[in-house]
Amino acid sequence: MGNTDLPAYGAGASTIAMALLFGSITFATAAMTAKSYISGDYRVFAIASNPKSSPLVATYASVYTLFRQCTIFGGILFMAYLCEYHPPFAHSEKYYDRDEFFMLTGLLIFASAFTLNKNDGKAASGQKSPPENAPRVNIVKPTSAANDVLNRDQTEEWKGWMQFMFLLYHYYHAEEVYNSIRIMITCYVWMTGFGNFSFFYLKADYSLVRVLQMLWRLNFLVIFLCLTQGTTYILYYICPLHTYFFLMVYVAMRLFKNLNYTRYGLRLKL
Repeated sequence: MGNTDLPAYGAGASTIAMALLFGSITFATAAMTAKSYISGDYRVFAIASNPKSSPLVATYASVYTLFRQCTIFGGILFMAYLCEYHPPFAHSEKYYDRDEFFMLTGLLIFASAFTLNKNDGKAASGQKSPPENAPRVNIVKPTSAANDVLNRDQTEEWKGWMQFMFLLYHYYHAEEVYNSIRIMITCYVWMTGFGNFSFFYLKADYSLVRVLQMLWRLNFLVIFLCLTQGTTYILYYICPLHTYFFLMVYVAMRLFKNLNYTRYGLRLKL
């Protein structure tokens, strides 16, 4: 009853490698859990249950937290593999119902109306100003986080709406709205470029750490899915798109970065 796309010889080499990797991590996590439980060191459980984004340090609690999170991630990948190649229930054909599709969209609009609030700047997550030492020409009036064009709250709201439509489109295979979805994908990719442009313009952080952080955030899940499922990178085409536009914006802003704060330099670069 599995997926017919599964190779006749079974799981691929990358899938087996991922199974060995996460299987070893899971075994190590179980062993560390048993050791902590037997020794009565319950502190590591509390730390691992509330992980914080911080560098890995050479402590038992830090290593245990990493292994535990990797075990959870491995479990998610395992479930994805099972649902794709050995589903407990046979995959059904997608059926498009226009009335149901637009009813769900209307319900989202109705529910969202109850979350409206005034963006007065008190709780807005706005951007900071450019670095004080940046040779910027004051060509626009200062703005607050509440009235910036495409401020963080606006773009996050926009992305949320489009993500909902992406999921609904793929769930129903709604070919009727195909062109609209293509436009939304274009908008989403554009916002990736806009967001990274804003970051580089305001923070002037072109470090290797920033580049690696962004590449990791954009691609880490896709890479592990490719290795686990035996699929190709281009299958998840939206991630290569985002990666390309991030690198394009980075190169454009990094080269001759002193021109970024002149009246016409940035316009010519873009």
